[in-house]
Amino acid sequence: MAYSTTTLVYNKCGISSSDVSTAIVTQYIADADAFIESKLSKTWATPSAKTSYFDTEENDWHKNPTYYGGRITGQKPFFESRANFNLEWSPVTKISNVWLLNKSAKPNKVLSYDVSEATYTDNTDGANSVGEDLFYTFASTVGVGDILYVGCQYKFLSIYFNLATEGSGGVCSWKYYNGSSWADLTVTEDTTGADDLNASGGITWGRPADWETTSVNSSDDLYFIKITVTTAHTTSPKAEYMYFNHDSVIENEFSSHEYTWYSDGRLIMRNYTFDSDAKSLRVDYYAGASSTPTLVQNLSTVLASISCMQYLMGGSFDDASGYSLGSLQVQKGEPYTNLRATIVELIKERDELYKQLGIEVTLIST
Repeated sequence: MAYSTTTLVYNKCGISSSDVSTAIVTQYIADADAFIESKLSKTWATPSAKTSYFDTEENDWHKNPTYYGGRITGQKPFFESRANFNLEWSPVTKISNVWLLNKSAKPNKVLSYDVSEATYTDNTDGANSVGEDLFYTFASTVGVGDILYVGCQYKFLSIYFNLATEGSGGVCSWKYYNGSSWADLTVTEDTTGADDLNASGGITWGRPADWETTSVNSSDDLYFIKITVTTAHTTSPKAEYMYFNHDSVIENEFSSHEYTWYSDGRLIMRNYTFDSDAKSLRVDYYAGASSTPTLVQNLSTVLASISCMQYLMGGSFDDASGYSLGSLQVQKGEPYTNLRATIVELIKERDELYKQLGIEVTLIST
């Protein structure tokens, strides 16, 4: 949802679509809205899904008073800034997930099952080593029903394959274990063919609510994904290594009673002390609003109007400023003079709106 409209911009500038097309004005409004959101870290569009990541480190302001001294609130120390976070976007309407990530996790078990031989091959070492121990993800000759199992002690929402030999023509299905059976997993590939192991690349999926651990071929109980060949590859995919996106390996899932959140974006973790780590807390949430404040609408309109005036001025530099008809001399004046005057007034209005909204920018005098 745009914060302004083409009609508001045309009215503000005193121009029409014959001067600047609606397509161009629409783009100027989008640019203005993106600028406003970047400066205020707020969005007034329909609430949409957002994800923020946080370092869990102390800062000088809120260090542990026991060791460093610090701010005391009432009878209790304001403990560890690592438990207090500000979400990137607001107003917040819903918290979906708060996860502690494991940044060093790797596949704990990688098993290839050859259906024709009814045998398992343990490729865990090869999957976790770079530049050595290449392995066939299924078998040297792929058959329908061959399987690749990947397991981890933590829930993981992505996996990346670096293939030494890309597969050809194969089709695979992806499943997870729900406690009683293998259920379909809806995946998204970042490279065409990656989910069928016909190309190197990453595959991601949403966290299944009912994902449970299980054992495969007498392995430890782990969170497994099961990749099964449904159409055999004519060229068998051979992997150099595989790895997780560490922004998606979930070491701990916090329930709603373990944190407090506010619509302004504040998130406070209760009774939990984090170890210092970079980007180790992930928060999935919704932010947005049902209506746009008047000040925001006005600023979007003004910013788009300034762009329109600059567009018109840029196209008028070679216009005639006067002409002669016999002995009659007519002077029109520079065609951009009025445009420049309009821009100056719009900039004044823009700067006042900046102040009212608390936007800090380097202002250029006119």
